[in-house]
Amino acid sequence: MGSYWSSFYSTEKGATTPTDTETNRRGKRANDTDLDTDNLEDPLLYTPQKKKLKSTTDYIYQVLFVNGENSDITITALGKEWKLHKIYLKQCGYFDSMFNGSWREAEASSISLDIPDDNIDVEALSIAFGCLYRDDFTIEPVKVVPVLAAACLLQLDGLMQQCAVIMMDTISMNTVCEYYECSVTYGLTLVTAECFKWFENNIMYKQTKILLKHISSQLLQQLIESPDLFVMQVEMDVYNLLKRWLFLQLVPGWSGSYRKELTKQADAHFKEAVRQEFGRGSSRSYLETKCGRKYKCVFATLRLQHILVDLTSTNTLLKDRLLPKEWLMPYFKAQWMTMLRVEQGEELGPKKEEVEESIFNQQSLRCARVLNRDTEHQWRWIGFNYGVDLVVTYTGRTIILKRNSSSHNRLLSTQSRRYVMFKVTVSCLNDLGQVTYTKTSGVVTTDFEKDGQVLALSVDRKATMPLRVALNLLYITPKLSDSLPNLLNIRLPHTHCGSCRRRRKSVTAIASTSCTDIDGSQCDVTGRADSPAAPSPSSVGSSEGCCLHWRCRL
Repeated sequence: MGSYWSSFYSTEKGATTPTDTETNRRGKRANDTDLDTDNLEDPLLYTPQKKKLKSTTDYIYQVLFVNGENSDITITALGKEWKLHKIYLKQCGYFDSMFNGSWREAEASSISLDIPDDNIDVEALSIAFGCLYRDDFTIEPVKVVPVLAAACLLQLDGLMQQCAVIMMDTISMNTVCEYYECSVTYGLTLVTAECFKWFENNIMYKQTKILLKHISSQLLQQLIESPDLFVMQVEMDVYNLLKRWLFLQLVPGWSGSYRKELTKQADAHFKEAVRQEFGRGSSRSYLETKCGRKYKCVFATLRLQHILVDLTSTNTLLKDRLLPKEWLMPYFKAQWMTMLRVEQGEELGPKKEEVEESIFNQQSLRCARVLNRDTEHQWRWIGFNYGVDLVVTYTGRTIILKRNSSSHNRLLSTQSRRYVMFKVTVSCLNDLGQVTYTKTSGVVTTDFEKDGQVLALSVDRKATMPLRVALNLLYITPKLSDSLPNLLNIRLPHTHCGSCRRRRKSVTAIASTSCTDIDGSQCDVTGRADSPAAPSPSSVGSSEGCCLHWRCRL
């Protein structure tokens, strides 16, 4: 009975014992498998093996370009000959129009190229010709400008784009001036924009003699006008930058210490120039001299309304006598009128609907600083801000603005609510000075109660130290009646010739006329008998500080 149930249970579970026949069959299959494996070929024989052969482009480059085999055209330029092929030269617009038009060179076997661009050299031309024979090439950054010039001459758009990429990747203090000038010359707008951005972020922070010497007045004027200029620390530092730049433009061979001696030497140079032209004890400014007049446009872009809010800065401007005093008086008047409006409660600050963003960009105070460690920082910038003491705090990856109502020996507004327009921008730079991270709050208008604060910007975790924090601030509403003056339109007292009582140098005049001095006295100069008739004073007088005497020679 026990055996029966055991057999039944095993059958139900399907665990039957295989018969000898089945075992033999399975063993045979296993043996068959072993026999089949012995008959297989080595799998390594069917594994693809990659062996790099000489590519077609390399062969074409070596045989046709380097060796010049089967050449049908010889190009001569800069004292060197290239044995080339018309079918390849037609890839560039310069030769395509030459060979397909009714030009004499279309059937010529030898062409001599005139190279009008001094940036192009033999190596650059060779690289430009060689890129027509291969689809990959390398350009060293030190050679990118000559190659760009050659590509522009030959109308090789692809090569020009490659040069643009290399230039944007290698913008630095050593290359930015050359890259900017070349990008403007050859029409690389993206490179121009990147170089300009580099200047905005670095010119105030990385000042060197070499950098300032090579910046043109037009470029510097655009930078000073830019609302995105990283002003380190306040607007007075922009004035100091311009003063150093002007001295290096006038004395490019100066080799003293930039930080220790430059400012002192510049002040002495400007005062000596004023003394030589206007006499000892004159109250005139350097920008009124013959050498200084052409730099008026650059200095006219200064935001003087934000410089004259600090006593030390104001005294420096008056002492330097670099700017005409006639430039400063309109700002003094406008600021006094603003203070009266604030005192009488007519000025609460700019409101969004009252001030356009373009006006904010033109007239806002620019100030910035660099945070080297990711710890809590708190600071304020010097200057009288019409009773608003704004304190900036960086903590926990956030930037907070607070209106401080404690005195701390500062003249503060008693108004319970004041409006302020601001824009906060943070950025990080790499070792080359290129922006790797940036974030901005945009233009924001907010009302501050006493001791009120606002979260201005949150900084992402990917931002690394040092962190650059820049603010644009506007504390008052720009009024049409107190609009900023056009400094270039302000008429300055004209410089009188040597016969005036204010000038004691001798003068030789070619014509005869008279001019009226500031105090009402007149001077007369007798001209030669054979001199032509003198023009009217209206045709020779100007606001540039020149004498009304026609063609005076000092």
